[in-house]
Amino acid sequence: MKNPLKFNLIDHPLVKRDITLLRDKRTQPEFFRAAVRRLSNILAVEINKDLKLKNVAVETPLEKTKGFKLDQEIILIPVLRAGLSMVSGFLDIIPECKVGHIGLQRDEETLKPVEYYFKTPKLNSGSKIILLDPMLATGGSASEALKYLKKKGSIWIPGT
Repeated sequence: MKNPLKFNLIDHPLVKRDITLLRDKRTQPEFFRAAVRRLSNILAVEINKDLKLKNVAVETPLEKTKGFKLDQEIILIPVLRAGLSMVSGFLDIIPECKVGHIGLQRDEETLKPVEYYFKTPKLNSGSKIILLDPMLATGGSASEALKYLKKKGSIWIPGT
């Protein structure tokens, strides 16, 4: 089976600028939100370079011609709540995405993530699932979200 998990390093000056804005405690909320949206736009483009297309007929004002439509369902699954900030930026670029949600919170005694909410559209084997979680501390919530999706039979994770 093809490895569905990918790591993309985006080394771009605009990304570096916006990440700096996100890290700066002096950044005002409206500039913070705008930077998250811009970064999400860039991520949506970069991580979807491999989307499958299908040919469609398009009638222009002058003639019929060939066009393209996505041939792959895309499902965004933000980890509540931080991942919600990225959804609108992805939908700007790919408005036909479906959106699910997964909620995780930390158990204060064990410090382990605990799932409290899970709702996704029907996940098909050909669906491209994009987990949205901007938190960069330990990656614990993203890791648990992936494990939970696997447990639900939603995705296959190699080596597990």
